[in-house]
Amino acid sequence: MHVTPLRLIGAQVLSDDTVWWLIGSTAVIVAGALWFPPGLFLALPFILGYGGYAARHVVRAMRYAIVPTPHGVRVTYGVLTTVTETIPPGRVHAVAISQSVLWRGTGWWTVTVTRISGTRHGEQRAEAFARVMPVGTLDDAKRVVALLLPWLSAHELDTMTDAAHARAAGGFTTTPRRARLLRPLAWRRNGFALGSRVVTFRRGFLARSAALFPLGRAQGVELAQGPIDRAFGVARVRVVTVRGHVRTRLGAIDADAAASLAGDVADRAAAPDTVAAATEREESHA
Repeated sequence: MHVTPLRLIGAQVLSDDTVWWLIGSTAVIVAGALWFPPGLFLALPFILGYGGYAARHVVRAMRYAIVPTPHGVRVTYGVLTTVTETIPPGRVHAVAISQSVLWRGTGWWTVTVTRISGTRHGEQRAEAFARVMPVGTLDDAKRVVALLLPWLSAHELDTMTDAAHARAAGGFTTTPRRARLLRPLAWRRNGFALGSRVVTFRRGFLARSAALFPLGRAQGVELAQGPIDRAFGVARVRVVTVRGHVRTRLGAIDADAAASLAGDVADRAAAPDTVAAATEREESHA
């Protein structure tokens, strides 16, 4: 798939970075006008600095393309300098699709991946390629996830899609009603679903996201519970995997459900067929 320059520019204009830049610029200008007029000159480098950052961001993402190859998924981007990287599916530890607040009206999403490369230089390249789809529709995101995790079933892909955009989706264990004060807007969306080969996290009300964690790559699930969590009978869960850009924590989950999830993930991740399948996929794409 390809992304048009117009969509890249629009995505940058409507990004969270732009929102925070506008807030910061407005605060500096108002403060300077009211209390320290010479301070208005401080806003100029702030404004120009963000303009350069936004331009580099757009130019870097131009000529983006993602295609399947016999050795994995090849991602290419860049105008002044073209950069290409091949991501073996067996090295993917987590995939997330997300949508910022201002993208809600456009229907745009982005896809982020956590993977491991095995060397420091490789990890630096993996950091650069964390966002494997800068912007696209939900169908685009679904196709990219299918490329990154080709062994996913159609049902598992549909579950991820429902988790991303639906207010409520069947099969998810969400924040219990008694703890809705902890997630006043998102308590119906905040939750997890455990499949035969992946565990899916979903969160957010204004900004939405859904993350997939292959069980063959997961090392387990950690539980944490603070005093407020105990008062509401909930816990925080974290999928133990390699560090990356995909968020691995999910809060405000029923404590018993969280404990059950930890046990189920441990059992399924250690199952011989799951481990063998994950190892075979990694070796075949190495």
